[in-house]
Amino acid sequence: MAIEDEVNDEASQASRSHNREFVMTTMEREIRNISEIEQALERISKKEYGVCVTCEKTIPDNRLQAIPWTRLCVDCAGGGIKRNQDRTLGQPVFGSSLG
Repeated sequence: MAIEDEVNDEASQASRSHNREFVMTTMEREIRNISEIEQALERISKKEYGVCVTCEKTIPDNRLQAIPWTRLCVDCAGGGIKRNQDRTLGQPVFGSSLG
């Protein structure tokens, strides 16, 4: 019985630790979101809302609908990563070869 109690106690402790970590991560994300929303409200009051802070291009409406507090267009946020279209199968990705 003592071994069973130890296993249950360790499992319970691991579960509490995991739950605590989950709550902390969620809280940190929510705090960041609130900050982003406050900044978006400030941009609205300055008539700067919907303009990418990096390239100063207009952020498309569909992106603003998906992420209303966004400060960046898709390209500047890294979602528009350009990939080398000329690369053919079998070529090394990073320009190096084995051997």
